[in-house]
Amino acid sequence: MMPFPGGIETFANATLVFSALAAMGYIFSLPMQPSLRRSVVKTSAIGLLAVLAFEQDAPLLLAGALGLSAASDAFSSQPNAKMSVAGFVAAVGGFLAFGLLFLTYGAFGFIVSEPWRPALAAAMIVLTSVALIRSWGRIGRRLRLPVWAYALALLVMALSALMTTPTIIAGALLLTGSGAAGLAARLPAPEASPQQALWPYATWVLRYAGHLAIALGAVL
Repeated sequence: MMPFPGGIETFANATLVFSALAAMGYIFSLPMQPSLRRSVVKTSAIGLLAVLAFEQDAPLLLAGALGLSAASDAFSSQPNAKMSVAGFVAAVGGFLAFGLLFLTYGAFGFIVSEPWRPALAAAMIVLTSVALIRSWGRIGRRLRLPVWAYALALLVMALSALMTTPTIIAGALLLTGSGAAGLAARLPAPEASPQQALWPYATWVLRYAGHLAIALGAVL
């Protein structure tokens, strides 16, 4: 059963299917060397979600945030330092755009309407603070400011999501988990571990699932 009216042949459902196929295709390409084809597949996964949001007349902030995330994937998948910086800026911009979207279209009353929402907010603040403090000594000086900026942008987005629906909140939490997995993958490990090879997979699966949940939660 498709989430949008009609069958798989409709534009919305077909776009969603191709997005999911691109996401799965990128999983299989992770062991491969960076290439233009690999970059296109990665970018298409979230890029098609941006197209879906635009086609469904969702708020432009949603399409813009998804577009920035797709641009981040495009830039960061290139073996080039300048492109990596551009990817970082696009990723932070995407998180802040999501946060602005949630603040604009959400309802502040939701935060106090159910006890689990403020409790979750407090837990996210504490966990983010603990994670940043514990990783401080393991991050090189040049990376400390970018890591903090990335983490704070994620936290702002996740806290803002508490003004929205449970589906969107789940998507924000998945994106937060993706950021944590990405940080874990970059931290120097005291000794070689088979788990290190799994971090890129966890990062991507959580990243795509988070964007998918936010997109569907906003358009359905």
